Amino acid sequence: MIALIDSHFLKVNIMLLFRLFIVVVFIYQSSLVMGGAVQNQPATSKLAADDLNPKNIAPEVVSEQIRENLNNLSYRFSFRKDGEYAVKMYRTTGDKSYLNAILHELYISADRLSELSRGVYCATYRTQRIKREIDDGSCFLGVNKVCRALRSETARWFNDHIFYANLLLPELHRVSEFGMQLKNDNEKIIQKISAFDFEPGFTNPDMIRAWASRQAYQVYWLKDIDLGDYREIFTNSFKKVFPDNKDVLLSDQQYMTKITSMAHLVIAASGNFQEPVSDQSLEWITDYFEKNIDEIITRVESVIIAEVGISFLLMGKQSVPAVEKTKKAILSAYSPSQKMVQALDGNIDFDMAQIRNTLSIILLGWNNIYHSGPYFNKIKAFSEKLPSVVEPE
Repeated sequence: MIALIDSHFLKVNIMLLFRLFIVVVFIYQSSLVMGGAVQNQPATSKLAADDLNPKNIAPEVVSEQIRENLNNLSYRFSFRKDGEYAVKMYRTTGDKSYLNAILHELYISADRLSELSRGVYCATYRTQRIKREIDDGSCFLGVNKVCRALRSETARWFNDHIFYANLLLPELHRVSEFGMQLKNDNEKIIQKISAFDFEPGFTNPDMIRAWASRQAYQVYWLKDIDLGDYREIFTNSFKKVFPDNKDVLLSDQQYMTKITSMAHLVIAASGNFQEPVSDQSLEWITDYFEKNIDEIITRVESVIIAEVGISFLLMGKQSVPAVEKTKKAILSAYSPSQKMVQALDGNIDFDMAQIRNTLSIILLGWNNIYHSGPYFNKIKAFSEKLPSVVEPE
């Protein structure tokens, strides 16, 4: 009897030890560095002080380490994020190894544009599509509950504006960036967007509070493809919603919306890294950033700090002390073992980690080189691999 009991307890103990072993292995694998091992979540949580604040590592070296790591991790990106990463890397380095991923981005945009063109003819489709975006959370990346609620609310009153500006326009502009257009429906889409009045949506305070970071791009996209110039009316309305003398009253989320929207205006003016920005009407942005850089670094996330630093670079202000401050802030969040810039708030979302580190590569490794396009119809190796639904503009 005693032997049976001992045998029973032995089996139980073995099972417990086995389960403990599995848990330990799982925890160990989850803590491995992103650059050297597979894990369930990207390593963007807060790290020990010894792993951060690297000493004697030049910004350019850190930039290259991150880029090499992201190149190795690109299989983990969504198709869309992989394309966005490749576009930024190609335009700031000229590295042709990114062209295949960019071609895939063209396929995605062309396919989405072809599908979304149905909304030009059908109001019901526009309403249903916006509802789907709200329901599945596609439009909520990186925003808190308050902003989510505001975006949901504005969608009720500005459904058509949001469909055209947030869904149709980005794909139309993306395809155009690569020198292409839809074979069918392109003229109808252009006519519809040209005739649509975007001013109410670009001047409404709630719309600006909810969507300003996207609207900053949209007003430039519309101008780029000759569909209307709303830059001035948006900028004036934005300044009224976020006056500089009321910064202290803004929540951290509202403050981040303000700062990132201002940076997006500069990035959009560069054609998303295709050319330097010489527009003097944007000087108010870098003037504000320079004056308030210490508060900005204290109150915003690292991804926005990188955008602020890049804004100076795009406008040819590399020597401004604020640029070095943004670089130091990014370097202080860099993990040499993981070869990643960590989220200051411990966020573990991989898409956000990818965006944050892509911008960090550009800021820390800035070489003041710009590459447009790419225009695949002019590249012999790709001219016969284009999506069937597009043609050269």
